Amino acid sequence: FNYATAADYNSDQTITKANSLKVTSTKNFNVKVKAGGANFLNGTNTIPVNVLTIKAAAAAGTMGGTKNAVILSATDQTLVSNAPLGSALTLNLDYMIPASKSSSADILGKPAGTYTQTVTYTATAL
Repeated sequence: FNYATAADYNSDQTITKANSLKVTSTKNFNVKVKAGGANFLNGTNTIPVNVLTIKAAAAAGTMGGTKNAVILSATDQTLVSNAPLGSALTLNLDYMIPASKSSSADILGKPAGTYTQTVTYTATAL
């Protein structure tokens, strides 16, 4: 995400990643997501991971099941539940930071730079 203008901070920002996940399963399954910590990090600078919402894109891919929008946290949360079994099932994801977060102290006024955190997706057979 790049925040270069005032308009960027005052509008929802979404990045869609095609084929973000690919799962092969012989049973129905759930997909969970969690961050590796409470914050995105850039040296000693931090942005809380809960500024980021992850959800299936409008054109979600070939993975079925019930899809949920998840506000990222360091705790496992269900992104997809009861997805039908299949081979090489894909899920396209939207990564979104709402204006309510980007225009708040969570992001506004933070030093420029690249903030990183590990995000883990886990598919578990039912």
